[in-house]
Amino acid sequence: MDQSDSSASRHVSPSRKRKSPPSEHDAGAGKREAASAVVGTQARNMLFTTLSQARNPITRIKQFQTELALSSESNCDPALPFVDLLGGSRPELYFGLLKALRERLSQRLKGLDVNQIDGLLQATFPYIGLPELKPIALEVLRLHPNIPCEFCNTLNSNKNLLNECAISVKRQVWVFHPSTFRNEVRPLLSEYARKLNAQARADDFDAVAKVSPRGRRSATEIQELLTMVGPTLMTLYNVVLELIRTEFMETGDVAYAAARTDLLMSLHDAGVGMVKKDPCERFVRTLVSCAADRSVDETQAATISEIITNVNKNTANPAILGDLMMIVLDPCISFTLARACYDVTKTLVSERKLPADSKHLQYLMHPFASVTVENTRQMILSQRFEPITKNQAAVWWVCPVLASAMVADLITAEKGSASTDDTTAKKNSDLTVPREVVECLTAAPTLRMLFMFYARDMLAAKNFTSAMWGLDVLVTNGTWTYGRTHLHSIDEQFARMFVSRLQGAALRGPFASKMDVAVMFMERFALPRARTSVSAHIHAVQLLEVLWQEASSVVRPQVERLVAFLCGMDTSATGNIAISDMEALLQQYSALTLALPSAHHLRDALVVRSGELSRPRAARPTEQPRDDCIVVESSNDEGEGGSDRE
Repeated sequence: MDQSDSSASRHVSPSRKRKSPPSEHDAGAGKREAASAVVGTQARNMLFTTLSQARNPITRIKQFQTELALSSESNCDPALPFVDLLGGSRPELYFGLLKALRERLSQRLKGLDVNQIDGLLQATFPYIGLPELKPIALEVLRLHPNIPCEFCNTLNSNKNLLNECAISVKRQVWVFHPSTFRNEVRPLLSEYARKLNAQARADDFDAVAKVSPRGRRSATEIQELLTMVGPTLMTLYNVVLELIRTEFMETGDVAYAAARTDLLMSLHDAGVGMVKKDPCERFVRTLVSCAADRSVDETQAATISEIITNVNKNTANPAILGDLMMIVLDPCISFTLARACYDVTKTLVSERKLPADSKHLQYLMHPFASVTVENTRQMILSQRFEPITKNQAAVWWVCPVLASAMVADLITAEKGSASTDDTTAKKNSDLTVPREVVECLTAAPTLRMLFMFYARDMLAAKNFTSAMWGLDVLVTNGTWTYGRTHLHSIDEQFARMFVSRLQGAALRGPFASKMDVAVMFMERFALPRARTSVSAHIHAVQLLEVLWQEASSVVRPQVERLVAFLCGMDTSATGNIAISDMEALLQQYSALTLALPSAHHLRDALVVRSGELSRPRAARPTEQPRDDCIVVESSNDEGEGGSDRE
């Protein structure tokens, strides 16, 4: 057997077996082996066995070539020397022919029916491990609409081979092996949640209102999930939803609720018909439309409340309630509902109507004031789904108190601001926060966003007395966390916005009430949490610098006491703090020490601590570093502002 025949037998895909009778008595065994059309090592072993047992090897070689269509009927042998003269080697020639034949075969595969594709799959799959024949086997797999289970099992056991397959093949494998699909999806969801949380920590309260739902759906992770799920396999879509529920239940991170919303709307935008089978599809479309318009009219609010009521009555599939509650916790949706409730309350005040008489407000409060992270997690965990009832207390207590504050502001605006002290006394006496309001804010922390809107608007209007009252309501119920919260860091976003405005033009002026707001924010918001939150620490230093530069004799003693408290903090205590956060603290203290030399030793301690953090150290496998927390101990003489602990 010459070199050309040997090379062809190794690399050329075999064709159908020719039914020519054997020429020798001992050719039967070789014929049966040749019918299997093996290549590679198995082919060499078969040839060795066949030729060693044959009486006439030359005849057996010719028969073998005939059975596997390896003999060339065209007279091409005289042309081979010309290839040698052109500098081409025989292996290059044979590989070139193999590539051309492989491309031609791939084109012919597209015109075959399902039965023919199925037969080719049986014939080509055994050679998928050979690099020369792998493209043919992969193309046959791609064209097969219903890959049998045994082939899917083989692909699933070889991750590298599965990665080389087309996405349509992967989807069929994932249907048989959902655990493999979950392993592929989980990193995407985690990365999406990480990016969303990082963006939330970078934005302030006003930036949340500018988030575009459509822009959020353009995230790389959502687009990859869209490709993986595909247009027809509801099974994979349900697996992703189940994984989202699990991650949300374990972490309480509302970024997974956002992933639930974004995936559904991405499929809807792509025109995937199967998404209409999702029982939450209409609910999500309505809420996302409201978020895009940044408003919720009465018709939309009534539709949202009606969907919840109908699901409450659906005893056949009560698990839908868990998804509805999780969707409401989407940061963009919850912010939209909160803003709508606040705007409706303002409209009712201007129209001289009571909040309890407004159907619009009752519709909005149905999803907004009745859903929390904790009860949603418990419901999904226990699989005991209770109806989402209307929170009447929010309409009867929270909104009337907010409306009363707005009415007092209107009266003050009409009479003029000649008597600031009288206005402050009136607001403190007449608008004392009732116990029922505190209970509502504790049971439904999202309601605090209404008072955040109020405090923000009052600060923008330079009504510092009302802004201080709004801040007082926020800390009365004791749920202020200043950092990673179930409200998607909404506390920290609000604090960042508030401090920024206090640093701006709103603080400059002759009125001491502006200073009082800054001091109150430091004492009741930032300082009590400066031990556990880098952001709170930075905000305290920022306000301290502004207060020291602008403070009058009225607040200078308070500023000096706050300086003493910060300077008395022990920065050598154990705790985790990211180097980037330490650099931000150092930057703030560098600006502060220019005005306050007494704080220089705290900055020096932070410099030492920063040097320790910058040294490489072995990572602990059981402890994950946090990027938003610093734990420091206060000294014995820590002042009045340090007595409030979380």
